[in-house]
Amino acid sequence: MKDWKQAERRIAELLGGVRVPVTGHQRGATPDVEHSMLSIEVKSRKTLPAWLMDALEQAQAASVNGRLPVAVLHQDCKPYRDALVIVRLEDFANYLRGRCGVKREELWAESVRLHHAKRREENRLAWLDYHRGQAERLRRTLTTLVAAHEEAAERLLEDQPR
Repeated sequence: MKDWKQAERRIAELLGGVRVPVTGHQRGATPDVEHSMLSIEVKSRKTLPAWLMDALEQAQAASVNGRLPVAVLHQDCKPYRDALVIVRLEDFANYLRGRCGVKREELWAESVRLHHAKRREENRLAWLDYHRGQAERLRRTLTTLVAAHEEAAERLLEDQPR
């Protein structure tokens, strides 16, 4: 199994979500992990930059009284609202469960429900498009066929003995 697939499965499990088993461009705007509260895109790399890990370790060391350790990454000359927040997954999962007052199993069950509802709606829309397309194709074919039969009938009327 590919490492990135395993990462998506494990992260979905830790956050109470469901891995979406379609990749990249094929899935369009669908996240890697379906979740009731989050839109999760997973990126797995062999190594992460040392400066990033150092920033997170510094936040961890400064964390007291149950505070959530975060590192904020801001790009110079960019709006601060576009800065990124980096949190260890375990800390984030614990924070999420504590803030929401729900267990991972409950988050998972809700994520599964939402995932299935989304798939049902996608399938409904696909069948709707299919039936509309079939109706239009049949309408064109039958219109042509009716016209051909009417022409044949007219020819037969013209050839009628008088």
